[in-house]
Amino acid sequence: MRLRIIWLCIVVPYFTIFFMNRFASVPNHTYPLIFSYGLVGWLAFEFYIKNSFFQSGRIPHYAYPTWLRLLIAIYFYGSFIWANFLVEERGGDNLFGLIGIAVLLSGISLRIKADWDFSCFPKRYIHRGIYRRIRHPCYLGLMLIALAMGLCFNSLTIFVISVAVGLPLLYLESRYDEAYLSKREPEYHSYQKRVRYFGIL
Repeated sequence: MRLRIIWLCIVVPYFTIFFMNRFASVPNHTYPLIFSYGLVGWLAFEFYIKNSFFQSGRIPHYAYPTWLRLLIAIYFYGSFIWANFLVEERGGDNLFGLIGIAVLLSGISLRIKADWDFSCFPKRYIHRGIYRRIRHPCYLGLMLIALAMGLCFNSLTIFVISVAVGLPLLYLESRYDEAYLSKREPEYHSYQKRVRYFGIL
């Protein structure tokens, strides 16, 4: 744990300064900068609690196929890097940026709340907190973070990629959670009938 804290104390300040310099010359750079800071903060939190960045944390890593985990990582980090270059041309947009920040904060909050509830009640989490209302809050949070990227970086291209590629990949990953949990948790079948997939769907 100490090594993780030391590592975070090095990496987080580094990327804070890096993104500040990176977007200094970008017009209306507030929104891409806030997204980048939010991303760094969220990834730091996930790293600190030893959670995988793009999975739910409820089932072991080996339950997901390697190719799927790899595709999700390539999609997300590739989109983020590409968005960094695309935003140089036109800069941020006030309307889309504000919407993006709201979506980003909602996604991060969902993810952190889900992590917290699961860590507090690992055996009874389906009866506690946010899991009583949303079956897959972790994936819903990830989907919102993915959608926020295109909005904050004022890029229709990134937004469309998130909808066409990112969301289906994350949904597919959530299906592996469903298959694993339904086989190993006796109450999960009744839970599936009682609680909707993403709260409203």
